[in-house]
Amino acid sequence: IAPVVDKPIEGGRPTEGLLAQVAVAKFEDHLPLYRQVEQFKRQGVTLPRSTLGSWVTYVANIMTPIFQKIVEQVLAADVLGVDDTTIKVQDRSKKPAIKRGHIWSYVGYKDGVLMSVCYDYTPTWEGTGPREFMGERVGFIQGDGYKGLDEFFKENLERIRVGCWAHVRRKFKDALNGKELRAAKALKLIGRMYQVERIATDRGLSAPERQKLRDELARPTVLKLKRWLAVEYARCRPSSLLFAACRYAINQWATLMHYLDDGRVPIDNNQVENRMRPVAVGRKNWLFAGSDAGGQRAAILLTVLASAKLAGHDRFAYLRSVIGRISRGWPQSRLDELLPMNWQPDADAAPG
Repeated sequence: IAPVVDKPIEGGRPTEGLLAQVAVAKFEDHLPLYRQVEQFKRQGVTLPRSTLGSWVTYVANIMTPIFQKIVEQVLAADVLGVDDTTIKVQDRSKKPAIKRGHIWSYVGYKDGVLMSVCYDYTPTWEGTGPREFMGERVGFIQGDGYKGLDEFFKENLERIRVGCWAHVRRKFKDALNGKELRAAKALKLIGRMYQVERIATDRGLSAPERQKLRDELARPTVLKLKRWLAVEYARCRPSSLLFAACRYAINQWATLMHYLDDGRVPIDNNQVENRMRPVAVGRKNWLFAGSDAGGQRAAILLTVLASAKLAGHDRFAYLRSVIGRISRGWPQSRLDELLPMNWQPDADAAPG
């Protein structure tokens, strides 16, 4: 008789492969646990939803040290991008027993290239959550002008708030869709700025080279837009979408200009918004988190899976491997070897 395979959960039935399957199915394939229960039934296996939930909790707990290491890397990046989206969370103290929580996405750039990503959960939209998460972070921090971080930037002048030109463009696009045709001029000028970014990317320019190209080609366009804004803002109806777009651009102007002065800074925050898509797709399927703790577990597993994807790994293979190694006593001193950017799929033997 072959020896019994070690199980990650002492006295439990699941192997690391089964644990990884349940976690990846929920947070990568967006299959809520009740659907997974039905899938297992079709294979002749009866597993209560509560059991699957306990397995997800176990995986989130065992991956927490990996999550914390990834967060450290994101916060140490040249440029940090941040954005959030809402999720529904069960709260039995309320009627109806649902409240709104927030998942925050953070991405780190090195020399203008996306290098790392992580998520965090907060039970409210107050600025306290992201401020505590970012801690002593200084340098470039890019976002959409969220007022909850105003004090965060005032506390330390070494924190540089960077605006997002995609948000500006979106507001002028709304104005144009609202039949305010003068918005087309702003969109044309912003389009020229993005053309400079495409040229820089196509040429494979370094961050200093990108900054030089922006200075030569984009800066005159930005200054032209600034003059146009001053004229249009004065003549627009205060109730118009064009007025709102001009006001947003003028209010954010100082933060929007930072991208011209450093080639490491992206022109917009779109990479962060792209990382919110799994959350948006997921909440349409699993509908809500069971608690605030469940929201944080989601953030942990989303971080691990998104980081594995960014590193080019099969998420199931990565998660199965790391769960197995940690559960068999992988030493903390070698934890960096298990991070997605360092993990080697052909080295699954537990350390001696």
